[in-house]
Amino acid sequence: MFTAITRSGGFVTLTAFVLSACSAFRPDPYACDEKVTAIEIGSRVEFFTADTFQPIMIRLNGVSASCYSYEEKTVFDVSVGLKITRDLSDSPEVTKFQVPFIIAVIENSETVIRHESFAYRMALSKKTDNLYPVIDFQTEAPKDGRIILSLTPEIIELKK
Repeated sequence: MFTAITRSGGFVTLTAFVLSACSAFRPDPYACDEKVTAIEIGSRVEFFTADTFQPIMIRLNGVSASCYSYEEKTVFDVSVGLKITRDLSDSPEVTKFQVPFIIAVIENSETVIRHESFAYRMALSKKTDNLYPVIDFQTEAPKDGRIILSLTPEIIELKK
């Protein structure tokens, strides 16, 4: 019986050692909220949903980021809180929509080097007037770069 405990204890110790060694290969993340800017003009957007033509107001409700260095780049793990509201007197039915974003990637010399455009699909359930989702995404910038985040009233297709 003690042999089985010793073997399983050795296995657990070996497993813990291997798993901790694997985490040493991933860089340590650090808070980099100051490298993410949400411009005021893009912090609120209002548009009509495609299915019910109902006006929806979306605003940023907090942005946070953690970063880690990878080769000659900084990888941003960004979390964006949103507040989505609608007036139930227009329509209390389920409505689907997309929340479009655009990001400008800025290098250390304050030059825009790239734009990214993406959207998240969402829905407001029946008789729901407020929604507070958190959107998580990842992007890269040069080592000393930063990003600027904005909501847009429609999806923007960027030429590559």
